[in-house]
Amino acid sequence: MSKINYAKQFLENGIAVIPLRHRGKEPESAMMGGTWERYKTELPTEYQISCWLVSGWQNYGVVAGWDNLAMIDFDNAEAFELWQIYYEQQLVRIYELKTPPFTVKSARGAHVYIRLYGTEANQKRQGVDVKVHGYVVGPESIHPSGAVYTAQGEEFHFPQVFHLDTFLPPELFPHVAPSASVGHLEALQMTFDKPSQGVYDPFAVASGHGGAGIDLLSTVKASVRIENMFPDAVKTSGDGRWLAARCPFHDDKKPSFWIDVRRQLCGCQVCGMKPMDAINLYARMHNMSESASVSAMAQEVGVWG
Repeated sequence: MSKINYAKQFLENGIAVIPLRHRGKEPESAMMGGTWERYKTELPTEYQISCWLVSGWQNYGVVAGWDNLAMIDFDNAEAFELWQIYYEQQLVRIYELKTPPFTVKSARGAHVYIRLYGTEANQKRQGVDVKVHGYVVGPESIHPSGAVYTAQGEEFHFPQVFHLDTFLPPELFPHVAPSASVGHLEALQMTFDKPSQGVYDPFAVASGHGGAGIDLLSTVKASVRIENMFPDAVKTSGDGRWLAARCPFHDDKKPSFWIDVRRQLCGCQVCGMKPMDAINLYARMHNMSESASVSAMAQEVGVWG
């Protein structure tokens, strides 16, 4: 489908588009006779779209917010691949999705189109921008690098998402504070000195004394591999990346617990739990907090206490 036909199809679905510069992301204000923000609440006409894009020279943007339209903008291929794994393992079942969301591959990542239930604000996650307000570059536009924004199928399907965290779990894509770029347990990247005898909670003795110390969190993660906790797990992929095991959280007659060896993540297709790393898993198996599980795991592998 051509650039202009995609733009007109967005219009048919009640979604505004705007002209952007050739091989750019900046709005063509002169073409619109003003700023692009008017199209947050006003649809262009089909004639305007034809005038903007008939030459095939201009890029165009798809405006978020129309009927709660939002775009999940994955900054890189790795983040998008991680989300695809979660989509295939969980979201298809949770949302009973028979058709994948409209997705556009970008130069580095991808744009996934959804509709939100209720009002949300723009969000910054690790590796992801959630565009609730604003716009993204539309399919068949050209990136400054020369790469084409390519739609993965022509069917416009924007699934209704009742809670963004179920569609984009913070365990995989942590929120990024304005002044920081860390999240999940990595937000606890504190340096610990080994405590004096009798002190067993490493989170209670964060070092303020300098020196090399021990990055306990990373040490535990590097020392404990999920597949070693399931000796009966079997390979489900030729490269050995994916394993299946019996879930420890329900009476599992058929192995439904999946393990991603490369990313060190796991979950259950039956329980519907969000993906877990080794520390999350240990905490859930032993009914303890994540901080307590780090301490217990550290002692088990001999890096603490």
